[in-house]
Amino acid sequence: MTCEHPDCTGTVGEHGYCDTCLREPPPAARRRAASQPPTDRYVAGTEPVGADPPSARPTGADPTRENGTRAEATRREPGQGPVPSLSAPLDTGPWWGLELISAPVAREAPGPEDALIPDPRVPAERWRCRTCRAPVGTSHHGQERLSRGRCPMCGTPYSPDKYAARLAPGDLVDGRYKVLGCVGQGGVGWVYAARDDHLDDRWVALKGLVDSADPDSRDAVKAEKHFLLSIEHERIVRIHDSVFHEHGGRLDLYLVMEFIEGYPLSDSRFLSHSLEEVLGTVLQILQAMDYLHRHGYLFCDLKPSNVMMSPSGAKLIDLGAVNSNWSTLEFAAPELREAGPSVATDLHTAGRTLQVLTEPFGTPIEPLRGLIACATHPDPARRFSSAAAFADQLSGVLSELLALAGGPARQVPSRLFAPGAEALDGGLGVAPPLSWWTSAEAQAAAEAGECRPLPVELPPRGRAAARLPEPHPDPRDPAAGFLGTQMSSDARTAAAQLDAYGRPSEEVLLRRCRVRVSLGDLDAARSALGSLPPPRDRWRRAWQERWHLGLIALADGAFAAASDCFAACSALLPGEAAPRFARALCEEYRERRAEAERLYRAVWAADEAFEGALFGLARVLLRDGDRAEAVAALDEIPGTSPYRHAARLAAIRALAGRLPRRAADGADGGASGDANGGASAGVPAPEDLAEAERRLATATLSEPDRTRLRASVLEAALALSESGQELRASGPFAGGGALTGGNEEIREKLEETYRELCLHTADADDKTILTDLANRVRPLTFW
Repeated sequence: MTCEHPDCTGTVGEHGYCDTCLREPPPAARRRAASQPPTDRYVAGTEPVGADPPSARPTGADPTRENGTRAEATRREPGQGPVPSLSAPLDTGPWWGLELISAPVAREAPGPEDALIPDPRVPAERWRCRTCRAPVGTSHHGQERLSRGRCPMCGTPYSPDKYAARLAPGDLVDGRYKVLGCVGQGGVGWVYAARDDHLDDRWVALKGLVDSADPDSRDAVKAEKHFLLSIEHERIVRIHDSVFHEHGGRLDLYLVMEFIEGYPLSDSRFLSHSLEEVLGTVLQILQAMDYLHRHGYLFCDLKPSNVMMSPSGAKLIDLGAVNSNWSTLEFAAPELREAGPSVATDLHTAGRTLQVLTEPFGTPIEPLRGLIACATHPDPARRFSSAAAFADQLSGVLSELLALAGGPARQVPSRLFAPGAEALDGGLGVAPPLSWWTSAEAQAAAEAGECRPLPVELPPRGRAAARLPEPHPDPRDPAAGFLGTQMSSDARTAAAQLDAYGRPSEEVLLRRCRVRVSLGDLDAARSALGSLPPPRDRWRRAWQERWHLGLIALADGAFAAASDCFAACSALLPGEAAPRFARALCEEYRERRAEAERLYRAVWAADEAFEGALFGLARVLLRDGDRAEAVAALDEIPGTSPYRHAARLAAIRALAGRLPRRAADGADGGASGDANGGASAGVPAPEDLAEAERRLATATLSEPDRTRLRASVLEAALALSESGQELRASGPFAGGGALTGGNEEIREKLEETYRELCLHTADADDKTILTDLANRVRPLTFW
């Protein structure tokens, strides 16, 4: 929309601010914008942008209860995000994992005849008193069960007929629904298959009561009826009608519902599905659960037997426990009895359902274990804050699972983290600077005739902490628009802007923390983090705090503490690569190379947006003496990556540089000493130099970079020649490249290259040093 401020012709974007004057629209314009139809866009961990719950809610439903407590309302004011420049893409929703696989559907779709239960009776061990819900008919001290009697707690009579199916095959309900038989049993009622004589014999499901005299059961059926009439979702069973049927002088209520062909997830037929399809099924369940939560309902009793796998995918059935304290004990959250139902307790049942469905596949991969642990954590604050947040992390885990099976790595950008600002290559991905030859260290190496080791040091810890991926701001925060449109890229200017922001904002404090980390002011960073107000979303706050504490510890050099913080953050975000990448970096700083290598490989397998994982992997492998694997890792960076050029340079340097001495590493079991042993320890083999020369000849480089890399290759060739090996026009050098020849020819070419380096500097001292190097390396002559 056009900006309505006087003397401004700008446009107000989705972020709610004018792109010219950077102001919010006037109040009248904001009211008009607020009255427009909402857009159903998702941001993981939040309510859909612009989607407000209906004003009329059933008794007991409270959609603002998150993580077991009453959270602040998530209603958005005009001008409060999402910010396109900083927020993650919103086009696919948190269910993007379903786009990676064929939609999970029923392998078979048995008809009503195949689903009939021969003897529909409630097992005696499941009998409950209709008055106090206490178990009845149980055996004591070895005595047989009593099929009839009174409840030992309240005296209400019970008998087998109270738990038997009340409709028989052939019964006609409401003059139109002809019963075929029982096909299942819900929490409070039997489910029958029947034909609708009024609608071309359409199959329907009739749901009645196990014990129609039980007032709680009657209330539950009525509640389910009103609930089903108020919703419509493809993943939730639909209701067609409700009817009464006289039985034993009493009118029983029956819900007429769609008949779902297929089988429940608890059925052995579901075991034929792959693990990927199981995860996709849970994503479909979370879609339905998210719909319920956004409309003020809580499912409460999710479990495999309450989900049908149909020809169109998963569907929730048996919704009699909606907005109640009922939940199957095996799946119930530990706080349910005392705190009551909430979004957190619902998500716990979803996590337990996921756990049960994946158990047949053995020990799951680490991210899947983390996903289940987060969803079922005893502390509701450590669980996902919404079904959308759960689904987004599950989509990330599914993407990684497919990548490990040979599929492509993650293609959807993270919804919680922006891409890293740089690859953190530690200098390996650039041509050697001129100081590589002109520094005092270089001159000492030249005097000793040594080939200098590769630069495999890590980036400075402060820079690494400042360059890790930035968390996307919460679009519900009042400063989301400000942070997305007005922040300077200069850290000091940004710090002044943040200090001048006068409104309360969690995201401003978090950004202030990160900016202060980049400036090295760690006390101010800790102060900003300690000033955060009570959270509106405890799960989001939990991972944000651990992420920022990790940044501060990393910048401070407390690598073990930083690694622990990032590990805790990763436990809350099992579908995200950013915390694992940060942890891998910390493990590399700690010289725990085996763990760093494992994490770097896992990050790259999960998300190809982290090219820094391959640079880190290459550093670790080079320090372990594995030149070939390091080059192979660098070669994995695709041609479409902005870091492809740096990777090609790094590969040339890795092929032509001397490997560093391996540091003693008790944690990895490493041993101190040279990588290759002997006087020529770490010097490249002839085939390595041949490959370096081939790559150098085909690389697109500036002339200064090409000259410097050629000097590095020739220095390695001279070191190899000095060790007694001749590089002749055979074997790796059969093509007759620049390195072909003996010691004298290599010296001549290196002398020429040093003199070329003189042309790339205007500093007289540098020219003198380079000239001395050229004179020192030239072969002995008599003129």
